[in-house]
Amino acid sequence: MLVNRGKSLKKILMMSRLQAIIDKEGDILHRGEYKIYTAMSGEEALKMLASQKMDLIIADLDTSGISGDKLCSTIKQENKMKGTFVILACNNNEADIERCKKSGADFYLTKPIDAAQLLKKIREVFHVQRRESLRIPVEVSVIGSCSYQTFFCNAVNISSTGLLIQTDRIFKKRDKVSCQLSLPGVRQITVNSEVVRVMIKSNNIYRYGIRFYHLKADTRSAIETYIGKNKLR
Repeated sequence: MLVNRGKSLKKILMMSRLQAIIDKEGDILHRGEYKIYTAMSGEEALKMLASQKMDLIIADLDTSGISGDKLCSTIKQENKMKGTFVILACNNNEADIERCKKSGADFYLTKPIDAAQLLKKIREVFHVQRRESLRIPVEVSVIGSCSYQTFFCNAVNISSTGLLIQTDRIFKKRDKVSCQLSLPGVRQITVNSEVVRVMIKSNNIYRYGIRFYHLKADTRSAIETYIGKNKLR
């Protein structure tokens, strides 16, 4: 385990198969004020995550034991692990990249990976964390579905972690909602989400705060692109 002493160290759990990248470059992550933990397998990683909070997991798609994509899916589904970012390393082929996207990984890197490339991606991850509270107004129509029933609503604002929608449809907290919308100047996206906040506006119009889960890397990228283009307007 590499430990870098300082304030507010970010905790990173890395699979041992990727540790060689760090070993080659020596102190490249020390300069970033990170605390690095290593795990030999996906199973060991889950045990470590159960005992302490990590900010970021870096895993090989084909790590020993539980595969990287299954590890990522488990992390994204567990309430205690929500908010943990995942970077997957994979071979540069369509099948592996698709597995990374379907797993809900926040980012993926294709091999061969060098330390500078990895450090750049880590910095991107924590830059995303700092921006998560930023909400951008958006006025778009949304096609949603809940319990196999379709409904229509409007989006009020969006962040990298969720959406505020407005509708006359009645939901309750923890309802699972799928939303399809087109972000102006970006593209159409589909997100899976959970209702986390319920507000009554007026005349039986409700506003709901919904939180994304299992967000695909390309969908997250589209949302971040939209936020980046509109945050200064």
